[in-house]
Amino acid sequence: MLGARVARQLNAQQDAELILSVSGRRGSCRVASFRETGGPEDDRVEISLPAAQSLAGLPNRISAIELRVPGTPGAIQAYVADLQRLIPQADVRPIRQFTEGEAKIYDRISGILSATVALVLVLTSLCVMAAMTNVAMERRNDVGLMKAIGGATRRVLRLFLAEAALLGLTGGVLGAAIGILLSMWLAKPCSALRRVRG
Repeated sequence: MLGARVARQLNAQQDAELILSVSGRRGSCRVASFRETGGPEDDRVEISLPAAQSLAGLPNRISAIELRVPGTPGAIQAYVADLQRLIPQADVRPIRQFTEGEAKIYDRISGILSATVALVLVLTSLCVMAAMTNVAMERRNDVGLMKAIGGATRRVLRLFLAEAALLGLTGGVLGAAIGILLSMWLAKPCSALRRVRG
């Protein structure tokens, strides 16, 4: 796996053969995928562990293992504690600036989305109330006629509720269809980027 900057420097293509040389020891590999994270990983060439040990001349030896553990800071800290308990001779350290930064960004985005959803629901409720009030005002004559010929108040109310339910169902179906189409359209660049990276 090649980092993005290394791939650009080498002008490497998919399935290209790379010759790696360390202190006179040589090895070859093929480019299986690319990775771009914006971090130091973009400057790395990642190969299998046996190949790296052979090139370094350190068979069966490991100096460091890097893990990516998604989750909240509490979950990551629990994972670190479990690793320290299971491998007491290892020095297990989380990269704080990344874990805490990701957690802060996630909390802010989650709060903004929750506030946006609440605001949209309030505005939608007000719009529905205004629309139904307008419908009732426009049909005063119809309601008066139904009441004059003996129509019960409950029946008139049921007609308005049925109309509101029909409008809500139509709007929900249209909104869901448009949302699905938009998500599919937005997912295409992401899937193409994933294919390029790996």
